[in-house]
Amino acid sequence: MSDAIGDLYVNLTANTSSFVGQMAGATAASKDLETQSSNTSKMLLGIGTAGAAAGAALVAWAVVGADTFNQKMTLIRTQANDTTDNLNTMSQAVLAMAGSVGQTPDALAEALYHITSAGFTGADALNLLKSSADLADVGQSNLTDTTNGLIAMMRAGVPDVKNETEAIAMLNAIVGSGNMTMGDLVGSLSKFMPAAGTFGVSAQSMGAAMDFMTSQGYGSAQAATALRMTIALMAAPTKASAGILADLGLTAT
Repeated sequence: MSDAIGDLYVNLTANTSSFVGQMAGATAASKDLETQSSNTSKMLLGIGTAGAAAGAALVAWAVVGADTFNQKMTLIRTQANDTTDNLNTMSQAVLAMAGSVGQTPDALAEALYHITSAGFTGADALNLLKSSADLADVGQSNLTDTTNGLIAMMRAGVPDVKNETEAIAMLNAIVGSGNMTMGDLVGSLSKFMPAAGTFGVSAQSMGAAMDFMTSQGYGSAQAATALRMTIALMAAPTKASAGILADLGLTAT
């Protein structure tokens, strides 16, 4: 078993390094809903000239979805407490992004809410939103789940993920080496990444373990829960788990 996990660990190193290289080259609430809706419509007219299919879809969305979009953007100010950004400018940027990433403005606004709630603002928030949308597209996963997973990986405090690019690379490498989808992985990250960060376990080690377990038939949620419990029992062992560690020649430290 240890040899198999070791092989996956090495594989993750190679996959991550390759993806990091690829990613290196890539890169005041509105006065009222009526004004914001007007700006939305104007923005969509400009987007419509960029691509027939994307433009037609967005123009069709504008007929029924603009008010919902504006309400979701307003939540960024009222609930996520982002008081530094101009929401009208942010709204226009999100609408422009919708024409190129294959996501509806509503979905992007919902994901942006979580990004700003996590403390990202301005250009950093928009860049993270674009990265999340691209990752969701590649992994065919839900945008909000993918966004929250990316944030969880970045904020866990693990020693080998220091920025957005490394987080995306690690997520792609883990999915590529195990028996799970991107949706499976991002949906289970919250179960084990906080524990990994607390006890200094690398994302690469956790990913290798997840890959091994899912390749042996464990579901991603089941594997994630088992990993969290394993770390807890190693960090604060019971009498039984201390005995198992002793049999392996290990202690909690």
